Amino acid sequence: MRIDAATQVTRIDRCRLLLGRLEPPVYLSHRTAAEIWRLQLPVALDDPIHLSVLAPRRAPHAAGIRGHQLRLRPGDVATVDGLPVTTPVRTWLDLGADGASVEELVIAGDRIVHRRSPLAGLGDLVRRTNGWRGRGGARLRAALPLLDPGSDSSPETRVRLAMAARGFPQPVTQHRVLDGAGGFVAVSDLAFPAFLVACEYEGDHHRSDPRQWSSDLARFNRYTAAGWAAFRLSATDLAALGEALDLVEHALRARGWHGPR
Repeated sequence: MRIDAATQVTRIDRCRLLLGRLEPPVYLSHRTAAEIWRLQLPVALDDPIHLSVLAPRRAPHAAGIRGHQLRLRPGDVATVDGLPVTTPVRTWLDLGADGASVEELVIAGDRIVHRRSPLAGLGDLVRRTNGWRGRGGARLRAALPLLDPGSDSSPETRVRLAMAARGFPQPVTQHRVLDGAGGFVAVSDLAFPAFLVACEYEGDHHRSDPRQWSSDLARFNRYTAAGWAAFRLSATDLAALGEALDLVEHALRARGWHGPR
């Protein structure tokens, strides 16, 4: 086909073009379905488009495509903006079968069961995972108990998993912090209420938006006045997360935590 050189072709455009060239039924699946459902996994413009057909039909193969042959249950496919896509629960299972790490599965799973805008219930994931007989079952079952509907972003999930790997006590997500008089202090991304320690992940808008910056300063002053040790984590800290968590661990131990060293 011919298009103007200045035309911006999105990945969704590519999906539509590919689906239009293949005999239906063909479904967007795996990481492409995760992209459409916005499950917070990284994706690049030139990543392959994942397309699935029903077994025993031969999976499609061509440049820019990763083809799969699936056995789908009724209800495993939905339509998003006119595109046939595997459902969030089925996509999560397929990600596990395709080699996604436990961390990636938890990131995707946290988005699926998010408290404010869930794409499926935690019970749905539990039932399908327990009945899953495909590849990746061990990783899926390892990820399942780590899911938390309170996680608001993939960086928050990454920090929470790193804390678990270091043996930290289980943090409370989206904890409402009050001062000694019952006054509101903040809603903490990750909190250890027993030790008055809190962690918040801040995206770049916390730095670039003057109103947000001012609000953040006031909030962390309230933490200090209420006797909490509060830590601000950024994308830079994710690149050296061990150093940031050393500071958090020091605060936890100074406030009475006696976990593993």
